[in-house]
Amino acid sequence: MPTLWRNYAIWDNKLKEYINGCEKLMRDIEEEAGKWGKIRRVTESLSEPILKRLHEKVVKEEPKAHTHRFEKRVEYINVEGSPVPEFEMLVVDGSKTNEANDALAYEGQYQALSDQVMGSEVGASLINQYKDLKTLELKIHESLRGILLRRDYIMYTCKLCPGQAKLLR
Repeated sequence: MPTLWRNYAIWDNKLKEYINGCEKLMRDIEEEAGKWGKIRRVTESLSEPILKRLHEKVVKEEPKAHTHRFEKRVEYINVEGSPVPEFEMLVVDGSKTNEANDALAYEGQYQALSDQVMGSEVGASLINQYKDLKTLELKIHESLRGILLRRDYIMYTCKLCPGQAKLLR
């Protein structure tokens, strides 16, 4: 039983580190994109496609070469009864990443930033932290499964408790 709580405490600490690392990476990505030039606005989903790529790298044992799918969308405003293009949006893998007058001009910079994150120490660290969390989750599940198997549901007693059988409530 102490193994369960020890593993849970380790998992809890690693989860906090992992979340902090992801938040820091998102801030770094936004900061880097802010340096690109005449971007009207960086959206809250700017880092989503990059984080999805990191996740794909974790899930697949040998990730295939992956490139983002880029497209341009134009947002319109209604001026005197007719739609007028206001700005363009760079859409990466379905996520709106930034708004600019010429959004596709930032496609190369976005791809370079994504590749930089994928090959960075921070990216590798997050991948390793995620794998550690999954390994600990399996250990915790096994401990819980063992506890459930050692309970006697018919006699309402717990076989894990030392000494006399105790009623479960």
